[in-house]
Amino acid sequence: TVQGVLAEDVRLRYLGLDFLFRAITIKAVSPFGAVGIGRLVYENRATLINNFTITGSGLALNVRAGLECRISSKMSIGASLGYFVSRLNRFEIDTGSQKVGFTLPDRAEENLDRADLALVARIRL
Repeated sequence: TVQGVLAEDVRLRYLGLDFLFRAITIKAVSPFGAVGIGRLVYENRATLINNFTITGSGLALNVRAGLECRISSKMSIGASLGYFVSRLNRFEIDTGSQKVGFTLPDRAEENLDRADLALVARIRL
């Protein structure tokens, strides 16, 4: 048993296919929405006595809504609020000298649901 203060540095990376829903003609300010599915990679660079890294990945669903402001005929900027839904049950711990994988029991998955705020720059070709 090791006791001490745990310092965490959690990073999430999402790579997926998003389906954008917006009006064909862009006004000065236009709403948009998106639904996507992809791979979410979890990485925690933690420190407890020594440094170690916990990694895992899984399938994620992403829903997003926002406003887009046209700044030229080919470019717009905007802001959006999104929500990711994902669960992980398989992790790998890397201590630098060894790697150990483990699987959580059924119905004990790690919940990675997250809300995020994004700035969007869109170029129309």
